[in-house]
Amino acid sequence: MVSHESTSASAPAALEHPSQPRLDLCLPSKEGMRLHWTGLHGSADLLAAVSMSKQLDQLCVVVTNQPATSDRWHDGVTFFSGDAHLPHLRFPDWETLPYDAF
Repeated sequence: MVSHESTSASAPAALEHPSQPRLDLCLPSKEGMRLHWTGLHGSADLLAAVSMSKQLDQLCVVVTNQPATSDRWHDGVTFFSGDAHLPHLRFPDWETLPYDAF
C-alpha cells in the first residue's frame, strides 16, 4: 500500500501485489510530494522496487541509513532482477568521524 500525504480513504491500492505495482500511484505526481510504501513484509519491498524499476526508463535510487540495509538491498536487487540484470551499484560506507586522524 502506498500512502500519499493527502490520501482519501477510498483511494485504490497502488500495490495490490508487489510484483505488479501501479506506477501512477507508486511515484510522486508532483515535486515535493512524499510517498510511503507500507504493508510490505519480508522482501516484498525489494520485489516491488525491482518490479517498478523494470517498468521505468529512468534512474532509481535507494538510500539506506545502515550498511547492513544497503547490503540487503544490493543482494535483493540482484536476486529479484533475474534475467533482466538491472545495473546497480552500492556505495561503501566511508564514515569519517571528527576525531579520526589522517
